[in-house]
Amino acid sequence: AVRCRRQPPSSGRVSVATSKRPKICVLGKEDRAFLAVVRSFGRRGAEVHLCWTPPEALARYSRYVARVHDEVPPYSPHDGAWKAALVDMLERERFDLVVPTNDASIIPLQTHRAELEPHGRIYLISDHAFDVCFDKEKSYALAQSLDVPLPPQHVLRLPVGPEALDPSWYPLVLKPHASFTLDDLRRKHFVRKVRRPEDFAAQLAYFGDAEEVLVQRHFHGTGAGIEMLTVDGEILVALQHLRIH
Repeated sequence: AVRCRRQPPSSGRVSVATSKRPKICVLGKEDRAFLAVVRSFGRRGAEVHLCWTPPEALARYSRYVARVHDEVPPYSPHDGAWKAALVDMLERERFDLVVPTNDASIIPLQTHRAELEPHGRIYLISDHAFDVCFDKEKSYALAQSLDVPLPPQHVLRLPVGPEALDPSWYPLVLKPHASFTLDDLRRKHFVRKVRRPEDFAAQLAYFGDAEEVLVQRHFHGTGAGIEMLTVDGEILVALQHLRIH
């Protein structure tokens, strides 16, 4: 598995070694990436603000957090109040950088970047990279074009029954196009393993009213990952991991 990490904006590297104390807004919730970003900026001397952070998140009480902006409501596909409040906060606070740290904060900002970027510097990837990295079918197609070894895959239009698949494929894996969708950022869509044809319908029910599902043949192996931090094509940091559980 190759994980895509976001690059800093094209205007250059982010530097906190300036005479002015940087002011950073971190968006997200209580997860590893969110807390790591808060601590990293805080330890470098930045003034860290939080937004879209749930009330129960322990990170709200970190010594590195100067302020939490609860006045910005969560994203809603039916109400533009979140956007108006976010723009108002960006104009008022004048952050040096806004950093979304999870899918639920990245996707709205990426989708509405044309309306938001005039009001602040936001850490986002290119639209093309977002389009590929946040769609499992497009990620698969890119890997296939680069001769990366892949399991066989079908795209099934729903509704469909177990008879649509060759029995030799079992056990198989059902995948959504994306873990999160813009119209439902509160619910994560998980990958489902189907061991027998008689279990197909029950596992497919988890995908709700989706129009398509990706089906891959299951295989045994060792999970490995490569992570890189890059700026303008230059690899600054690279590391690897093996999944042991």
